[in-house]
Amino acid sequence: MIASDPRAARPGVALRPVAKVGDLRCRVLSVDTERADDPDEQLLRTFSPEFVNLPAITDGDAKPYPDGEHDYQPNAVEVFLDQIGTVRQAPRGPFGWANIVYTAASYILLGVPALMALIGAPVDWILGVLGAALLNTGLAVIAVVPAYRWAQTPSGVDRIRSAAAAKDGGERYAMTTFPANRVGNPTSAWANYHAALSNKPALRDIVVYGRVLPVEDEHVSKVLQYWLFYYYNDWWNSHEADWEVAMVYLGDDHRPIAAACSSHLSGTWRPWPAVEGVSDTSTHPRIYVARGSHAMYFNVSGGIHYAVLRQPWAVFDFSGQLLVKGSKDAVGAPTEEPATYRLEIMPTNPEDEVTPSDPGKPGEQSDAWRRWWWLRFEGRWGREDGILSPAIQEAKLRWDRPVSWARDHCAADSTSWDEVMPAAARGPGQ
Repeated sequence: MIASDPRAARPGVALRPVAKVGDLRCRVLSVDTERADDPDEQLLRTFSPEFVNLPAITDGDAKPYPDGEHDYQPNAVEVFLDQIGTVRQAPRGPFGWANIVYTAASYILLGVPALMALIGAPVDWILGVLGAALLNTGLAVIAVVPAYRWAQTPSGVDRIRSAAAAKDGGERYAMTTFPANRVGNPTSAWANYHAALSNKPALRDIVVYGRVLPVEDEHVSKVLQYWLFYYYNDWWNSHEADWEVAMVYLGDDHRPIAAACSSHLSGTWRPWPAVEGVSDTSTHPRIYVARGSHAMYFNVSGGIHYAVLRQPWAVFDFSGQLLVKGSKDAVGAPTEEPATYRLEIMPTNPEDEVTPSDPGKPGEQSDAWRRWWWLRFEGRWGREDGILSPAIQEAKLRWDRPVSWARDHCAADSTSWDEVMPAAARGPGQ
């Protein structure tokens, strides 16, 4: 835990309620009641969270939650993949650097006519250089860039799946539900989502992806991960596709000792006894899902949470993160009829369990690969500000190093991880 990190502030600062935001009509989502023969799946069901979110879309809704009534649901990824096209991402490597040089030269060329005017160059010369600069820019915007984006770009789930099997995992491409030449907006995204659910009723199912990860840690033996996928993030930052995750940390004898949930590429964790919803008779932590952003929190906090957003950015071979403070996430207490979600079990290690082809049948894809290929797709989900798959994002921090993620990157609701975990791992009375 880094004390100077603003994300590590206590609830009195980072999670302070500042206002009541309407009366969001929320409901509780809990796992279906089906029991499992597989021990790992049974662990996932035993400690599955209850998610408090806005209800699903209903017929006739023209836009998201017009009166705090509806929001995108955690659906199966097929609701997104079923209608994807693709675009090429900005080139990288030598081609990317050549692109940077060409872009810089184009900007300089656009400024030359003004410099020539300052030094008194002939008007004909100025107009000639200006015309050449505008022609160069026009060709790049109208012809060169679109040609690069569209040339040999796969479309549809079958072709992008094949691209993901390539050496680079398809990182050249970004999947998008909008036409390649148009950036979507929240209104059109909501219309696309409504159409997808209407065309295939099976896609309306609420789905949470569960994964059991054994870890080597002195306090934690296994981490239960619950990944939620959303079609669109409609908040201060709008973008296609959204992944969030909740985790339960188990000590010896599969005893829960802590829980964590993500919000805006950061998150919050709590010792198990401090988690709402758990008791001697209940093992299901309650987590509140924020309207539009789908960030997750451990309490309703008067309807508002201050969000600390680490917004990733990338321009060619340059990348980084932008820290944004003070944006507000709205959550609400459950008031509507509850609903259930279906638990889908993810492979623990897709590198081992999911292979691009069946060794016994060269050229044919295994069933596991055909289902879970998107875990290894290294391109972006979304044309603008697209996210990466759970198994790829943040250098696999949340996927493969969940203890480090909670300990070093999440805000603590009580004291530090290193102060709480030794006692929690020993258990009561020890």
